[in-house]
Amino acid sequence: MLKLKYLDGGGPGCSYPGEISSQTPRWFHHFTFYGFALCFAATTLGFIYYYGFGWTGPYGYTSLPVVLGTLGGLGLLIGPAGLWSLKVRRNREITDESQQGMDVAFLVLLLLTSLTGLLLLVLRETSVMGSLLVFTLAS
Repeated sequence: MLKLKYLDGGGPGCSYPGEISSQTPRWFHHFTFYGFALCFAATTLGFIYYYGFGWTGPYGYTSLPVVLGTLGGLGLLIGPAGLWSLKVRRNREITDESQQGMDVAFLVLLLLTSLTGLLLLVLRETSVMGSLLVFTLAS
């Protein structure tokens, strides 16, 4: 379960971005998927804290929603950045160029959301917090 088994290229790995099979794309997909799952868990837990127990944020740095969100945010930095770097180096003769714009836009959106979310955590007690929150929610 949750092994991303269809990303093996039908054998020893995917030949993306070049000719030689590699598990690298699979690892970056794992970082992306589990980063998203951890961020979702952090958001859900924050919802439960607030509406279930009446605990208001911001929560402490060692609280479960913050730890899960931080780990998820890091996964959503590593995964999409790695996938983007592979996409830049891929063999263009065997790819669908019509997907290029949407693929890159989605990766950039994931990177921006996770980066600004992590910055929001670090800068939450400064004067830029309000503006950064608006930018994070907009992304």
